[in-house]
Amino acid sequence: MPLIPVSTIHGEPAASNLLHVGPDSAVLLDWDESGYGPVVLDLGFPLINEFLSHDLRFNGAAARAFYGAYRREAGFLPTSAGGIFTAALFHALRSMMFHDLEARWRRIVHAVDHEQELINATLTPTNDSA
Repeated sequence: MPLIPVSTIHGEPAASNLLHVGPDSAVLLDWDESGYGPVVLDLGFPLINEFLSHDLRFNGAAARAFYGAYRREAGFLPTSAGGIFTAALFHALRSMMFHDLEARWRRIVHAVDHEQELINATLTPTNDSA
């Protein structure tokens, strides 16, 4: 069984926690959920919580850009696409206690029903990140 890569992780890499400091750079804010753990947790967080809206629209372009940029900067994704989807489900379930429980549950069910579409977005690089 392969080892799961671990590192310092942010815990909540969301658009609301980004500060753009230049045309091609940003910094992550709000490190209260950070720690040392499986990198896949940071990779999974935005797949459902950020890229799938409450009205169930999937922003595949943003997902491909995010994973493509990670792949471009790191040279690879340190885990499988299925592992990223599993981590995304973990975060989506963890977030259910906040705000509208029914809306969050609908988003999780939708994500499971469209699992392959979400996984494909982690695998397919954008033209500028190929």
